[in-house]
Amino acid sequence: MALLGKFGISGALDKVMASGDLDSPKIQPALDKLLENKKDAMAKVIERLESGPRIQYSMSLELVKMLLDNTTVEIVMQALPEFEGSTLHDVATLLNTSHDYDPHMLLPYMKEPLSLGICRDMIMAHRKEFTAGNLLKAAARTSPDLWDIIFELVHGHTDDKAFPEALALTKSKNATLRKYATGVIAEFNTPAAIEVLLSQLNDSDRDVYITALSGLTRMKASLPAARIFQLIQVMRNDDAHLLKALLGYSRDPQLMTFINKALFGKNTKLRLLAVQSLATI
Repeated sequence: MALLGKFGISGALDKVMASGDLDSPKIQPALDKLLENKKDAMAKVIERLESGPRIQYSMSLELVKMLLDNTTVEIVMQALPEFEGSTLHDVATLLNTSHDYDPHMLLPYMKEPLSLGICRDMIMAHRKEFTAGNLLKAAARTSPDLWDIIFELVHGHTDDKAFPEALALTKSKNATLRKYATGVIAEFNTPAAIEVLLSQLNDSDRDVYITALSGLTRMKASLPAARIFQLIQVMRNDDAHLLKALLGYSRDPQLMTFINKALFGKNTKLRLLAVQSLATI
């Protein structure tokens, strides 16, 4: 071990590579040296993957696998875009098949310069290990091209921890993120979720508005009659079926008062919708 101490990580790595056999008892002290200093060892192994002798390539990959954990996965991910061809494929496959690290640590790297295909494969490889809350927390830092797959994984797997993360995204500057997050909020079907969806009806983006309105309809939310009729007055023709449904779900005691006003009022749009809604109320 004195010799290993003198040459440090590089010396230990040279000894391992020279042996040609990771199972050899003779190199166990060198392996122990590498495992005791995983981060430094991983950095040096990564350097050798493409620059080292090709005969040592397979052993270098085995060392990457051996050293991979929560303390070293970021080193691999930072280097991954620099790899090409078979090296990129082999390291990505290793990351996709390993269960020795928390896959949520991959999410901040799910963007350029890493290719979209590599990112999608990694997300799908670990899809059963992700939690909705952590996916939502990382969504804004990933490539927008991955949001469809990220939110697809989130839907149907929401829990209490996901709600505050989705709520935070409803306030994003990005309208697409607000739309996706609004759809997640609609899965909770709670008074708090209804309040969030009602606030999203004020969003300037049409897609966010429709997602919130559709969510309230799916939840069969009982909204105040005044709020429904406020929406009716500014609705588009393709919103009518959603608002008519909300009229049918409303248990507001003032509902019939508003409908009567609409029936005898001058607003043709309001009057027609009121007539159509009577059968479902």
